Amino acid sequence: MIAYPTQPLMPQHLSRLNNLMIDQAQEAGWQAGRPICIYDDPTGQLLTYFLPIAKKVTVLSDSHAQNSRSIAYAMSTGQREKLWVRGIDGPLQLDHFLHTMKPGYAEQSLIVTALPKSLSELQYVAHCAARVNIPTLIGANNTKHMTRSQNDVLASAYRTVVASRGSGKFRALIASHPRANLLAPAPQKNEHIYAIGATFAGVQADRGGQLLATTARADWESDPGTVLDFGSGNGAVSALIAQTCPNTAITATDISADAVTSTQLTLESYCDRTTITWDTSAQNVATNSIDVVLLNPPFHDGFTIDDTLVDELLSAARRVLKPGGKIYVVYNSHLRYRPRIAQLFTDVVQLARDSRFTVVRGAKL
Repeated sequence: MIAYPTQPLMPQHLSRLNNLMIDQAQEAGWQAGRPICIYDDPTGQLLTYFLPIAKKVTVLSDSHAQNSRSIAYAMSTGQREKLWVRGIDGPLQLDHFLHTMKPGYAEQSLIVTALPKSLSELQYVAHCAARVNIPTLIGANNTKHMTRSQNDVLASAYRTVVASRGSGKFRALIASHPRANLLAPAPQKNEHIYAIGATFAGVQADRGGQLLATTARADWESDPGTVLDFGSGNGAVSALIAQTCPNTAITATDISADAVTSTQLTLESYCDRTTITWDTSAQNVATNSIDVVLLNPPFHDGFTIDDTLVDELLSAARRVLKPGGKIYVVYNSHLRYRPRIAQLFTDVVQLARDSRFTVVRGAKL
């Protein structure tokens, strides 16, 4: 997890990408003393630059970790009253949260963000912003990760989309003049699965997740009392367990706000025995409280492959499991996670393997 800076940053200390976004914000007319919105800010540099000089900073991130770190930074620097954070100071769902902004703040503001990998996430953010009349959205990234489709997505919410001049490897897209009469963003649906915005796999039942759920279900002699769907995505894994294990209480957690919203919609029929939380590494799940953990860990951080992301999740899974509890992990076979799992769990065995995925089971002593 990236540590946020501990003090305000001057432009010479910012990354080239973040300097580009700041420059484009100023060219678009943003000035100190006005409010600003930040969506994806993985390093925290945008927050630490804008918070001392903006009237108000609204953090719109989908990531629970980013939003929690934003609050921690603002509190440590005595600036909490200048920060308004999605999912913590207002609703979790982005379009609902934006409608809680003070009158006039949206029109005075603009959004700066690292361009997300997912086009559906970009479309959701752009439509939500345009519907509350945020006049400009500035997104930037490495040019090797930018496509014409991003322009088209932004153009569906804003009438004007232009590209900045390059700054080294980076370029920005500037969307302005929100389109009128945009409909409220609606979740996508595929049979019983819902998805919105940044949700991993959209409305598809992820193949790895389905292999995980069916393999674990076949391995159980009796239904477990409690199951943690660790990284619930669209809720497809939890839904399969809920359908086939009527006496099991399910906790589903994800770091993504959009995933949590999607899981809530997918599991609505099972709300009497499901608990769904927006969380970082299951921090709000009690220690020694879970019989079974189902884990389909990510190995991408944005556009970057990072096979160390699993380590924090495995440690968290060990914490929440009861003594003797079981963990089931699915992963792309080339990642070779089994030795890492064996460092924290005993009796690690492979239960399934196909052309792409491996499922292993381990136990907590």
